[in-house]
Amino acid sequence: MSLLNKLHTLIILVAVLLGLLLTQIPLVEAHAASFIIPFLMLYGLFLAMSLRGLKQGFLHKRFVTISLLINFVWTPLLA
Repeated sequence: MSLLNKLHTLIILVAVLLGLLLTQIPLVEAHAASFIIPFLMLYGLFLAMSLRGLKQGFLHKRFVTISLLINFVWTPLLA
């Protein structure tokens, strides 16, 4: 397991805390939605993802179906 994989959860936690702290500055708060969320949060999540197994991931039909149902049916019903 690489160092990045070991520290992945900590990196995300630090990014969340950094985002919360930076949005206390009025100038950063005005532009937070266009910078902090897409780049710091999503980039950190996808940085450790290997693209080699992406095709194999979509071949697991049961997993993909459940994932789509949770993301696009269950979550909007609860929101």
